[in-house]
Amino acid sequence: MALLVAIGNTTNYYTNFLFVEHVSKMDTTFPNSGLRYRSINVPILFHAAYTVIIAMEIGMAFCCLKGGWLLFRNIRRDANSFHAAKNWGVAGITIGIIIWFLGFEVVGGE
Repeated sequence: MALLVAIGNTTNYYTNFLFVEHVSKMDTTFPNSGLRYRSINVPILFHAAYTVIIAMEIGMAFCCLKGGWLLFRNIRRDANSFHAAKNWGVAGITIGIIIWFLGFEVVGGE
């Protein structure tokens, strides 16, 4: 799923890029809001932030796919081998939490 999101963000770049731009510019907040001092109006930073998001989505997809494959390969082995194979999956899930909770909920929700 994450790989499809990353592919969609890459092939249809400007659809979700506009979301990143609006969140960074804070141009959809109330006009008299005191939060405007935190807005970013540098276009290169919009692209940099969006590129980081896409890179993290690709990294998450890679880690989760590799973790799933390793778990599948070790499903009939001893418990230690199986549990050691979880590291890639845990790394992918951790990246996903960082993207969606920290990035979208904390920063984007502001």
